[in-house]
Amino acid sequence: MNKATIVTLTTIVISLLVANVGYSQLADSPWPMFRHDAKHTGRCEYSGPNFPELLWTIPDQGYGTSSPAIGDCGIIYYASSMDSGDNYLRCIGADGTVHWSYPTGMAWYTSPAIDINGIIYIGSYDNNLYAVNSGTASLNWSFYTGGYIYSSPVIGSEGNINFGSLDHFIYSIKPNGFNRWKYSASGSVTSAPAMDEGRTVFVTSNDGNLYALNPNGSLGWSYEAGNNIGSSPAIGEDGTIYFGCNDDNFYAVNPDGSLQWTYFASGVVFSSPGIGEDGTIYFGSGDHNLYALNPDGTLKWTFKAESNINSSPSIDGNGVIYFGSFDQYLYAVFPDGTEKWRFKTKGSVDSSPAICDGTVYFGSWDGNLYALGDANRAPYVRISSNQEVYRMGDTIEVNVNVSNPTDMEYLDMYAAIFLSGNLFWYPNWGVTPEPKVINDSKDSTLIARIEYNSFIPPGNYSFYAAITHHGSVSVIDIASVTFGIE
Repeated sequence: MNKATIVTLTTIVISLLVANVGYSQLADSPWPMFRHDAKHTGRCEYSGPNFPELLWTIPDQGYGTSSPAIGDCGIIYYASSMDSGDNYLRCIGADGTVHWSYPTGMAWYTSPAIDINGIIYIGSYDNNLYAVNSGTASLNWSFYTGGYIYSSPVIGSEGNINFGSLDHFIYSIKPNGFNRWKYSASGSVTSAPAMDEGRTVFVTSNDGNLYALNPNGSLGWSYEAGNNIGSSPAIGEDGTIYFGCNDDNFYAVNPDGSLQWTYFASGVVFSSPGIGEDGTIYFGSGDHNLYALNPDGTLKWTFKAESNINSSPSIDGNGVIYFGSFDQYLYAVFPDGTEKWRFKTKGSVDSSPAICDGTVYFGSWDGNLYALGDANRAPYVRISSNQEVYRMGDTIEVNVNVSNPTDMEYLDMYAAIFLSGNLFWYPNWGVTPEPKVINDSKDSTLIARIEYNSFIPPGNYSFYAAITHHGSVSVIDIASVTFGIE
């Protein structure tokens, strides 16, 4: 028997001065832009809630299609969307207090991006890209295009702001508001550009093309898909570019512009992909499914919602996937494709969630921005096996996950194996790696490995794991997994 020590994390808040300087980069904050980073992985190091509890809502009187960004000290930036809204960019504290609101003439449909100096960039249906100083809630500058701006901006490593417009152009703007270059596509650009380490800009268009633009704005190459593209691209670790299409296909394109593979979904893929730490690609479809694909394009699993999934999935530090659906739910799904929880709103959810310190933020078509945090629950155990059936030569691997350690104390863990209902093995807990610190923002996964040998007879096995308060026989939670040995 070993003990998993649970420690309390101290949150250190650092106040930063907001300066208006001529050079900027993406903010080093929990969720600084649409899809989190310039590659649009949709992945962060923070955990989301284990048991969702409504912390607060902010009514925006719009359609809630904008996705929030999170700046320093947990400040949320969120915009009203569509022309029925009140047309404000809002700065909201982690407690739900609105610090300021900045108006525009028409609706915001895009999502904000935050630079290292606290400047907020966001496009509007009045054809302007706005640069708003978060410290003073004042306008630094605006840049006018020839069409609505539906595309969320991406901030590159040199601080330039890249976005598309319904006027068919992709723009690159300097931090001072001056135009660097613009490139003409053959159709409107509603997707958000992504960027790689070489500062290549990847963007899709309703003309059916994925464009790769060099840092100077010249065309590197283009790849023509089978229909209009509303999905924003994401870039994998190996440089593969992923995006969905209105032809019901999901595409993987090599960095040189050649096709790597396609995967056929049974509905339009408007959702922008998220990429897990292990390279798994997640996206939603009009066929109501969230898809998980391996990097080689083979299907890992699907999760069925009750309606279309246009929301772009976000991935927390434990690999949990968060996304919304037209069925009015926000879902949380484990990396193995099983449901963790769902939360019901009063409208469709196609906003892409943002995650920070155990809280998930998202908008709904019911006109609200939601903040969901953890309810006060006791620690719990979840357990899984890497195979359903083991054969001679296999390594039996059981993963035990201890989550939500809110009571901040030592826990004891026990394990036992039953064969056909009878106790077969009752070990002290032997794991690889050794038990580690569990804290209130990261779950703890312990792995038990048993080398299959002739002393383990065939049959149906159940592996049980239980946690107790240290020194107590009172069980807090128990879980089990079954597997066969042939």
